[in-house]
Amino acid sequence: MSAAADCGFCRRAAAAAPPSGGWIDRDELVGTFLLPGCEIPGWVCVQTNAHLEGWAALDAAHCAAVAAAIGRVSRALAALTGESRVYTYGMGERFPHFHQMVGPPPAAVPPADRGAPLLARVASRDPELADRDAALHLAARLRESIGPRRGDRTANEHHR
Repeated sequence: MSAAADCGFCRRAAAAAPPSGGWIDRDELVGTFLLPGCEIPGWVCVQTNAHLEGWAALDAAHCAAVAAAIGRVSRALAALTGESRVYTYGMGERFPHFHQMVGPPPAAVPPADRGAPLLARVASRDPELADRDAALHLAARLRESIGPRRGDRTANEHHR
């Protein structure tokens, strides 16, 4: 089986049905969604639709699409949550398909526990940060805030 055929991110991008929670933002090159198992309010995943492994594999069009998607999500999250900082991270160790996690520090996390300590908790999917209902609610508000764009594939892809 090829890397792309065995890749959950590729299967998600190719699936006829949207991911759980729906696509928040999607075009021909990238998609943004709530990552199953990492349902931290405000945290979403931006992935390439094509199986590309890491920043070095992205051509100029994919780099521009990823940057634009992260920018849209970050601005909308800042407006919706009132949080001036929106973090991004991606390692590609366990899942080599290009993806970046994007999200604000939860309000309940004190400043001393933000930054790298918070990213470690997000990466490990700390259950104390998770709140599926709040994450789904904020994802829906985020989708509405970003709104449809030319080339947007989310318009007819309702969430489950």
